[in-house]
Amino acid sequence: MGVHKIFRGPADMAICKRCGDEFAPKTPKVKLCYPCWTLRENAFERVAELEAQLEQRRLEIEKLWKERAQLLDIVAERVNGLEAELARAKLQLNAERIDVSLMRIDLDAAQKKASQAIPPDLYRLLLSLCHPDRHNSSPMSTKAMAWLLSLRGER
Repeated sequence: MGVHKIFRGPADMAICKRCGDEFAPKTPKVKLCYPCWTLRENAFERVAELEAQLEQRRLEIEKLWKERAQLLDIVAERVNGLEAELARAKLQLNAERIDVSLMRIDLDAAQKKASQAIPPDLYRLLLSLCHPDRHNSSPMSTKAMAWLLSLRGER
């Protein structure tokens, strides 16, 4: 066991509770040698430093949680806006589909009227006059013939 520099006599010696070395305490209440006491004091300082760092980290975490909550609010607001925009787009699409359906109904009714307005003998005459074979398969005669034939199904 090591003996420290301060020596008052064998009766004044004490044994360090931490390292077990003999040392000469300044007062009878001292239970640690100076090197162990210094380590202990340094440990208290280190604990205080770590507690300060821990508090700083807690504040940083609290700040990050607040920022996270703000970002989540922004994202939720944006999602709500996009959902509303999507709902408007769907309504507009449905309205346009209804318009197209109504146009088809009007077109179908007009074609039916047109097919009923052409007397059968005149219809056969138009077919023979518009036939593509009589016009070298011209695009106009083909289109006219297709229209006349479409009327046939509605008669």
